[in-house]
Amino acid sequence: MAKQDAAPDPAPVSADAGESLAQMSTDKPAPLPAEAEHDALMEQMRVMTEEIQRMRGELGAAKAGYAAATAALGPPAVAVYGQAIYDKLVSLQNAHPDLPGHFTGLIKLAKPLGDASAAAIAGTGDTAAVTAELETVVPAVDRFITRTHGRTVSKPVDFSALAADLEYAQDAASAA
Repeated sequence: MAKQDAAPDPAPVSADAGESLAQMSTDKPAPLPAEAEHDALMEQMRVMTEEIQRMRGELGAAKAGYAAATAALGPPAVAVYGQAIYDKLVSLQNAHPDLPGHFTGLIKLAKPLGDASAAAIAGTGDTAAVTAELETVVPAVDRFITRTHGRTVSKPVDFSALAADLEYAQDAASAA
């Protein structure tokens, strides 16, 4: 087979490269228009990224400060009293097993109040939900204490702590 695919002879190599090195410039060539725009955009992105990182740090510090201030203040009073109302209803049912079903309707009605209060105390809910639930629970429990209980059973039950929590919850809701 003949040598058809053989590469042509390379250009003669000069023994002294100094002449060609002297002709080369060490200065950086001017950037192409698109390169200059790209470099400017990259610089803007770098500046923005640094700004975002700085802002994230500030936000984290602000959130930590808010959490510390909230923890120092304690849970909202309206949520504490809302939780107390629900807990007292459950306790009354447990304390009076001889009155089966007597407190069941109230407990079912107050369950959303207990849940909203627990969420507000844990910091995952807000007091507006507690206040909204109080609007239906307080009148129903008050009516139960003052009218329903005495008309349906003859057993005396001490509702004084529950009645106080109803009043305190209303005061706390109006103050919030």
